[in-house]
Amino acid sequence: MLCSGGAAEGPPGDPSGGWPSFPGLHRFAVLLAAATLFLVVAGGLVTSNDAGLSVPDWPLSYGRIMPEMEGGVFYEHGHRMAATTVGLLTVILAFALWRFEARGWLRRLGFAAVAAVIVQGLLGGATVIFMLPKPVSISHACLAQIFFAATMAIALFTSAGWKRGPQLVEDFGSPPLRFLAVLAPACALAQIALGAAARHKALGVIPHIAGALVVTTVVLWLALRVLMNHPRHPALRRWALILVAVTVLQVFLGIAAYLSRLATADAPQPMPVMVWFTVAHVAAGALTLAAGAVLAIQIFRNVIAAGASLGASANDYLQLTKPTITWLILMSAAVGYWFGVADAAFDWPRFLHAMLGTALIASGTAALNQWYEREADGRMRRTWNRPIPAGRVSPRSALLFGLLVAAAGYLELWLAVNLLAALLGLVTLLSYLFLYTPLKQRTWFSTTVGAFPGAMPPLIGFAAAGGGLSLEAWALSAILFVWQFPHFYSIAWMYREDYARAGIRMLPVVEPDCRSTARQILLCSLLLIPVSLAPWILGMSGAIYLAGALALGLYFLYSGAQVSRERTTGRARGVLLASIVYLPLLYGLMVVG
Repeated sequence: MLCSGGAAEGPPGDPSGGWPSFPGLHRFAVLLAAATLFLVVAGGLVTSNDAGLSVPDWPLSYGRIMPEMEGGVFYEHGHRMAATTVGLLTVILAFALWRFEARGWLRRLGFAAVAAVIVQGLLGGATVIFMLPKPVSISHACLAQIFFAATMAIALFTSAGWKRGPQLVEDFGSPPLRFLAVLAPACALAQIALGAAARHKALGVIPHIAGALVVTTVVLWLALRVLMNHPRHPALRRWALILVAVTVLQVFLGIAAYLSRLATADAPQPMPVMVWFTVAHVAAGALTLAAGAVLAIQIFRNVIAAGASLGASANDYLQLTKPTITWLILMSAAVGYWFGVADAAFDWPRFLHAMLGTALIASGTAALNQWYEREADGRMRRTWNRPIPAGRVSPRSALLFGLLVAAAGYLELWLAVNLLAALLGLVTLLSYLFLYTPLKQRTWFSTTVGAFPGAMPPLIGFAAAGGGLSLEAWALSAILFVWQFPHFYSIAWMYREDYARAGIRMLPVVEPDCRSTARQILLCSLLLIPVSLAPWILGMSGAIYLAGALALGLYFLYSGAQVSRERTTGRARGVLLASIVYLPLLYGLMVVG
């Protein structure tokens, strides 16, 4: 069978986009959000009861799946059980979105949620393995709150009210409402970080108290603007009132938690009154962040900015950095750093500098790539609305932004990490922009050329940790190198009509029957199995990784065999799904093993 056309397109205004509907999707998203809030409460019970190291091993508990639930073990292992449940629900939701949801950005958000759960689990394990390191514990607490806000957003996006479309109103007043909409949840997240730092004794309580004054002021400012300017808009009014209610509740619970802690300071163990006020304060903080995020989404959807707002401009420049791809790059670099440390102590400041520098170089490279390909992007349906072809960011501004961000990343790696990491980052940028990008309109072999800079992030991370490169670093790079072929060939297959319209000579464009593309996907999926076993052969990971890598490799190979036997866009989408699931799970197994 010849490879079929692109994904089905519904008629204009049809929210299904031609895909089957699933009315229970919204209710399941609400269930996930509720389970995540329960998980936040469970985490608060662990820290408030000083039960953080009641279980000294991970991922098992005293070497068992279910230990005796006594004392602090009840809170710590109970938290792990809740986290496992949330993880399973997140995976189910991501698959449901992929199967039943027509909006591509929402499907990607579902898989981003799965990646966040994996990272959150690894951070939780690191808190145990490294005996509650403060940066990890604080990051673990903050990511949980961000994840809860994301689940609330998914519940909103799958609701019937969202599908009915926006109810547009015009903004007036200063500063722009969109600016306040971004500022409020950003302040709430900063306040959550300060609270986590205070709970883990990285900071005193004074910065957290000062932050509460700032957050309350900004939230009330935002809510009053909404209620005064748009009192009859149902979505805006509802979420503004919810945001005010949970923020006021948060303030009173914070005062109660602080006073109860002072009153029970001499107690030999945490007292219930202090524990429950503190846990309720943490839960209200999560609700404040989520309500602020949902209100911001509603404002960006329903409020027409009177002129270019700061929030809109910031979002356009964020799109230039391709945050989804940058996240994958950072994940790969972090794994490289982890193994580059070897037996030395984990240097957290150096790690954070390495991640920041890598993120800046990746973001600058993405912006420069969009500047270079702005005309081609304007001819493709999947990219015509990017900031440059849509006219929201001028080519000159995008070029300057990309150069400055990339230069900042290079300097960050050179001055704060080491020269080798900086040079590897520079090589990645130059080869991507001056080799891969121009070749895309000349030969399908550009995919192979682009796989070399695409495989550099583990080398950057490894070099940042140890100052050199070893066989282990090249093994990590080889996995990423081979993984890219089925991943990008499946994308090229799905969007080959767009690529042809833009003059980009991907393999499915050059050979429309997709025989060679299917063959390449199958061969690279097969090759990935022995390549992925290199970390086990080199002693970088153990039996858990070996078993998991084989299982993941066979799953990936199965998807490749399916597309080779039945050359359709649906099978190509299955390969893309397999590639998205494969890499973060493989990295997780590698670190755990």
